[in-house]
Amino acid sequence: MAFFEVTDTLGSTRARGQEYRQQLEQVLAAALPDDIVVVSFKSVEAMTGSFTDEFLGKLLVARAAGLTGRAPVVLTGLIEETAEEVDLCLERRKTVAVWMEPDRTRLLGGDEMLKRTFDAGADRGDFSASDLAPG
Repeated sequence: MAFFEVTDTLGSTRARGQEYRQQLEQVLAAALPDDIVVVSFKSVEAMTGSFTDEFLGKLLVARAAGLTGRAPVVLTGLIEETAEEVDLCLERRKTVAVWMEPDRTRLLGGDEMLKRTFDAGADRGDFSASDLAPG
């Protein structure tokens, strides 16, 4: 498992988002495919749309294209306000990320159907696709 932390209390500006993205890309390049890279936002109180898009939006689109390593990325330490900013950014970029805390796991980005399916799967733990089908 590898850890990466956003240390700014206010995530703002595209330039700062780019700095964080480039640092995280280095962590991802060094991670093994079966590692999990945990990105912590525990110090962050607020993020602007431009920072979020430059840091996570561009990073996750590049990952979907296979350009930034294969290790899974999990977000943690978000508060409702910062999670909402990430969710909006990822919805616009048509990509997703998993937000995990000790008491919950949520999908950020994606459409409502995907989020409901993710929630149902997370609630069940082990399941097959037919277990989630309406009965």
